[in-house]
Order: sequence, then structure tokens, then C-alpha cells
Amino acid sequence: LEVARKLAYVPQIAPALGASPKELIDLVCLTRSLRPRAVDDNAARLGLGLSEIADRPFRNLSGGMKQKLLLAIAFAARPSLLVLDEPTASLDETTRQTFFEMCRELAAETTMVLCSHRVEEVSLLTSR
Repeated sequence: LEVARKLAYVPQIAPALGASPKELIDLVCLTRSLRPRAVDDNAARLGLGLSEIADRPFRNLSGGMKQKLLLAIAFAARPSLLVLDEPTASLDETTRQTFFEMCRELAAETTMVLCSHRVEEVSLLTSR
């Protein structure tokens, strides 16, 4: 369990969950000892208003909303290892820039494994 708390993964294709964003956040925060406020703050930075979507089924959200929520949760975990599979595929340009800023903020304490076909993005986020 301790190892799991140090890892975070954001898939390219979000799972088709019937749970609402609120239920998902509550579960992840409970099992990972996270503060829901940290998820809310990250979501807001990514341009996602959680109060507007809190009770909708996760599977019914747009691709961008799903991606923003999964990223907000992953960043709130402050993981030692963060695995990102095409993390910006569903994001607009403004949100992509915020994502890069958030990655740079984690860089000193987190090893990131990034899968992407966008060479320009990989070069912004990698040291090797």
C-alpha cells in the first residue's frame, strides 16, 4: 500500500466509470490520504470547475474534462513516479501550457515517464 501511494498513472484513454467525479475524488483521497482541496486546486488550475460536474457520471464527461480530472488527481498525489500516456491529447493549448508548468513544479521530486507522439512536448518535459 505504501508503494502505491508513491505512484500515479494517467492513461491516454480514461476508463468508462459510472462513478461521479465527486465519488472518484472521495475514494482516491480516502485510499491515498490526499486532501480533496489539493485536487480541487489542481483542477481549477487546469480550467476544470469541479462543482459544475461533481455529480455527473465520469463516463459522460468530455475527453478533456476526464483528462483534466485525472491529471488533477495525479498531481495532488505528489507521486515519486508519475506515468503519463499521451497526457495532453485531449487538452487545449492553454491547458497544455498549465500542464507543462505543473510538471516543472513536480520535476525535482518526481520521476516522470512520458509517452507522447508530440516531439515538441517531449523536449519541453524531458532531461533525458
